[in-house]
Amino acid sequence: MTKIDTDEPGEREQHGESRDGELSETQEKAISALLSCVTVEAAAKKVGVSDRTLHRWLKEPGFRRAHLAARRQVMDQALGALQQGALGAVAALVRNLSCGQPSAEVSAARIILDTGMKGVDMLEFEDRLSAFEEWLAGEQRRMAEGPRRSGDAQEPAADPH
Repeated sequence: MTKIDTDEPGEREQHGESRDGELSETQEKAISALLSCVTVEAAAKKVGVSDRTLHRWLKEPGFRRAHLAARRQVMDQALGALQQGALGAVAALVRNLSCGQPSAEVSAARIILDTGMKGVDMLEFEDRLSAFEEWLAGEQRRMAEGPRRSGDAQEPAADPH
C-alpha cells in the first residue's frame, strides 16, 4: 500500500482512509478512477465518495504522490507503445521515399529531415543541460563549503571601471 499524510485520524476513517497513514482500498480505487474518468466528479461518483472528499484527498501530499506515480506509470506504458510503433512509422516513411508519387516522396523526406533535426537539437540540448547541472552542483558545493580560508586562491578583484 502507498503511504498518505493526514492529520485528522477520526476523519480518515470516516472517508475511507486508513488509520496507519497508508492509502485505504477506497483511496486506491479513487486513484484508478481518476485515471479512467474524465472529471474528478465522475471519479468520485464511480468510487462512491463525495466530490469534496476526493478534492480534499487530491490536496493531501501522500495521495497526490500516489496519484502522480500512477499517472506516470500510465504515461510510461503509453510511451512504450509509441516507441514500439515508431520503428514501423519510420519504415513507412522510408518506403514512401521511393513510392513513385512525388508528393508522397517529398512529404516523407520533409518529415524525416525535420524529425532528424529535432532529434539532433534535443540531444544537443540534453548535453548542454547536463553540463549546466554539473556546473550548478559544483557551485552549490562551493557555496556550502563557506568562504575561502586565508591562503587559498583569492577571487579576482572586481573591475573598478
